Amino acid sequence: MRRPSQQAARPTELFPISADWPDGALRLSGIPAAELADRFGTPLYVYDTDTIEQAASDIRTGLGAGYPDSSVAYASKALSAPWLYRLLHRAGLHFDVVSGGEVASATAGGVPTENIAYHGNYKSATEIAEAVGIGIGRIVIDHVDEIPAVSTAAQRVGVVQDVWLRLNPTVFAGGHPKIRTALVSSKFGLSISTGVAEEAVIACTQSRNVRLVGYHFHLGSQIADASPFASAVQTTLDFASRMVERHHVEPREITVGGGFPVRYSPADPASDSKALAHQIASLFQAAATAHELRPHLRVEPGRAIVARAGVALYRVGSTKRAGGRTVIAVDGGIGDNPRPALYGARYRPVAVHERPGERPIRVDIVGRYCEEGDVLARGVSIGPLRSGDLVAFPVSGAYQLSMASNYNGVPRPAVVVVDRGQAILVRRRETPADMLNCEIPVTLPSESVA
Repeated sequence: MRRPSQQAARPTELFPISADWPDGALRLSGIPAAELADRFGTPLYVYDTDTIEQAASDIRTGLGAGYPDSSVAYASKALSAPWLYRLLHRAGLHFDVVSGGEVASATAGGVPTENIAYHGNYKSATEIAEAVGIGIGRIVIDHVDEIPAVSTAAQRVGVVQDVWLRLNPTVFAGGHPKIRTALVSSKFGLSISTGVAEEAVIACTQSRNVRLVGYHFHLGSQIADASPFASAVQTTLDFASRMVERHHVEPREITVGGGFPVRYSPADPASDSKALAHQIASLFQAAATAHELRPHLRVEPGRAIVARAGVALYRVGSTKRAGGRTVIAVDGGIGDNPRPALYGARYRPVAVHERPGERPIRVDIVGRYCEEGDVLARGVSIGPLRSGDLVAFPVSGAYQLSMASNYNGVPRPAVVVVDRGQAILVRRRETPADMLNCEIPVTLPSESVA
């Protein structure tokens, strides 16, 4: 049987929509990937604006078709960068953040603070005071003790702070145990079943400087169908109706989180964020009508907006045989992409330049870091690679750079945005000097002893 050529196996559906392969060489927005690597160095992360804008538009369109009074907020933890906030703010999105650093990045990108919701299961009194002080749009209450902290901060500056309660509807959903966030054992949210959520409603109504305007839940990530959302929406609206009856608190807004799936491999099921958004909105419409409620609906996708837009480019350093396998080492790894080590994430890399007539071989692509678990792709079929060749990892736009580190003292990579045929450096490559910026030169007492 004839083995398929690398070209036949090329996973074009995983790459940005601007990607093409004239003469077997990858281009992004018309720019050769090899040219980008030569100009900016490797490892290099390249983001395509067309793909980001299309993903955001699809979700907005699907959601609005099912429930017109709705909006989309970008979940910043997938990737937080001023250039991205500018792009998505221009597209009409709102934003959720989980730290002061993400707030700073969003405002640096021109996002009005009233368009930001501040999430997180731990927010210090200082962080809460800073958020209230700059006019943050919503603070998402994750535990009852946050309510007096928000009230105190709001009273100091003479405002009434709008809040949501993050509910835990106890729904099993998510593609991996580490990304399921609405189980009864989850660290997130206020349990409806134990009565803690109602305690929080009462505490809000008793706080002069806190205004409860809605409820929020987030089930997890990589949720492939709408059924978990249907269950969670029903539980949340049941609770909201009881709170109207018992405490006269009517929700103006309901946020159903994100979790839209992304395809990382041709073997993964095809995903359609537009269709899923429409399904969620339609079921929300039916449930809200049955409960005689009409809140604003919001979804908070992150991965689904940026994952496919990003491509990681690495340069091959060496190839060797080890224990019956072919091992190819590249100049990145767990420091810029910890997902394979954390979640067992799988990728489908390709050679940036295809060599006609060469049949693919099965290899492990490993990183440069001193960890045996630093494997970016295991058992993948790819054309024979030589030292100096370039490898492209598609679907690298979400959670890689946001979780990147300086492990082994390795600087983090540069980031380039390709937009309308132009390449713009949006984050320069770190240097050892950057990593030493926070270090303080000191002389220890023991060093001064003769």
